[in-house]
Amino acid sequence: MYYDVYLGGLMPRHLAKLSQKYGPIIRIAPDRVHVNDPEFYKRLFGPREDFIKAKYYYGNLGIAESIVTIQDVKAHRILRNSLNPFFTPQAALDQRPLILDEIKKLLITLRKRNRDTSLTDLQRILGQLFVNLTCRTLFGLHDMSKIDSLTIFDGISGWFASFNIALALPLIPKIALKLPDWLTARIVPGYLCILQNVRVCIEKCNARTKGSGTLTQYDNVFDMLQASEIGGHQFNETQLLHEAIELLAGGVLPTNTTASYAIYFILTNPQVLATLKMELAGIQKTADGIPICESSKDAPYLTAVVKETLRLRPAAGPGFLPRVVPSKGVFIGDTFIPGGTNISTSIFSVNTNPALFKDPLTFNPDRWLGRQSKDLEDWFVSFSKGPRMCLGKHIAMLSITSVLAAVFSNFELTLHETDEESMDWRDQTLLINRSHVMAFVKPINLPSSDTNIPRLKDPDSVILPDLFVSWASTPIQLNANYAVVAPEAETWFQEVCKHDEKTHQKYLKADFGYFAGTWAPDAEAPEYRTTIDYCNWIWAFDDPFDEGSMKGRPDLIKPEIENVLSVMSDNPQIFSPEEHPVMYTFQLIWQRILKASSSPQPLDNEDGQYLLQFRNLQKVQVNKVKMIMQSILIYI
Repeated sequence: MYYDVYLGGLMPRHLAKLSQKYGPIIRIAPDRVHVNDPEFYKRLFGPREDFIKAKYYYGNLGIAESIVTIQDVKAHRILRNSLNPFFTPQAALDQRPLILDEIKKLLITLRKRNRDTSLTDLQRILGQLFVNLTCRTLFGLHDMSKIDSLTIFDGISGWFASFNIALALPLIPKIALKLPDWLTARIVPGYLCILQNVRVCIEKCNARTKGSGTLTQYDNVFDMLQASEIGGHQFNETQLLHEAIELLAGGVLPTNTTASYAIYFILTNPQVLATLKMELAGIQKTADGIPICESSKDAPYLTAVVKETLRLRPAAGPGFLPRVVPSKGVFIGDTFIPGGTNISTSIFSVNTNPALFKDPLTFNPDRWLGRQSKDLEDWFVSFSKGPRMCLGKHIAMLSITSVLAAVFSNFELTLHETDEESMDWRDQTLLINRSHVMAFVKPINLPSSDTNIPRLKDPDSVILPDLFVSWASTPIQLNANYAVVAPEAETWFQEVCKHDEKTHQKYLKADFGYFAGTWAPDAEAPEYRTTIDYCNWIWAFDDPFDEGSMKGRPDLIKPEIENVLSVMSDNPQIFSPEEHPVMYTFQLIWQRILKASSSPQPLDNEDGQYLLQFRNLQKVQVNKVKMIMQSILIYI
């Protein structure tokens, strides 16, 4: 009680210290054992569900009938199966229009509030976004009037702040809920606010459903839950209410905490910020300036930043997550734990285990990139593991990365009174930081058509081989986006590859922006940008073979070709800009090309048709490219 209640949630860190002193198995109460052992974590949260959730913990959170707290394995399986269709990777992508809509509102809000540099409670504003997004996906709401998003966010935060007291003294909240509302609000802060707003959401959802008649297909989570019978299991009114509260809270607080901590970690690590800025500059954006990040392949470094944030600050629950030992008992090494014992381990202890993570308390996104990342994926447990793992992990990752990409692409942020002390964390069932992230927010001016970079205006005449006359001797038509897009592409490529001034000038004189602009005069800005980036990349990739360090060196050439093949494979190796900037740019370009290709088609041999297809970045024949590269490998 001292570490959980009086100190406000420091027990996980205290147990980590005790484990260093006394070993991995610690008895913390007559019927409670805590284990600091990553391998046992896999057993405890394994697929067989031998260890059921502990009633003393999950039965005292005030939402005993939700998917998170329910103890009965069969009932949980029925409930999870009914919800699964709404939380698949594809279902998350289907929600992207809603995510983009809420991000647009966020950008407008931040720009209005920050016409000049001004101080902003970023965590609270992001909380409003995640409340809106969760209500819209959970209840199918498009009209958010009568829903006070900021009040809901404050209510959820206050409610979880009281959880440790509820767990230590479970009678208090049970009695409090029977008292007059004004007194309940003081004892269990936030709960009544959440309850009232969830009921409003349910009423609006029901009104929408009645207005549309009988639903034959459920377009939101609550419609599915309200179906009279799902898998032979009837949901009563209490279950529906508890499930709605749990899904709302679970969709808001962990995502908000993760996004807020990610902002803090990015801004306190200048190299991380610089690398992220470079990656975002190379990602296609919507007309509203929102980067298009539909998967980890679109923004591998940003994804690594979010995963590293989740490793150090597992927002969905850093602490106990206790289970009950099966009646036959269990051996942990040579130690026997009898059946019926409440047993726990923690995500925090796995995430900071030095045997798994080098320098475990250091924020290092690069650990999730490159070859070593594949070994670590098995230990990415911040969403838990097994049948009881976080249901919303896919939409959480998509929404967090989308929000961060939009914020850092459109604003310059400077932290204010936000430091290691203010961001110290507590375990209150979910992970909570002590104070909100505060920052000065300044909009980034969008690039104009004016640029100081010298551009090729009137190209010299040249004598062309006959092969090129048919398509190059006609009057030149230049892409209208040349003046804006070409400088952006050149600056980005220089920053990613860390070119010195001499090399940068060489690329400027080559002017691949002009070259690509005559190739693709009618292309939209995103496709035109990809063509420029590809031209810059192919020169950087090819030059070492012809004139540089790899000339006549098959031992060096072979690994580079294998790297290219890996990027184009179904299970690509992820490169970081620090480890291999040239291959890093290729993996970003390749993802854009794949998206632009509706389906793989063979390329015709006719030069005109080939150029037309390449210009539009359409119908790239992936297998043919791979075959050519593999043939080169055999030759080498």
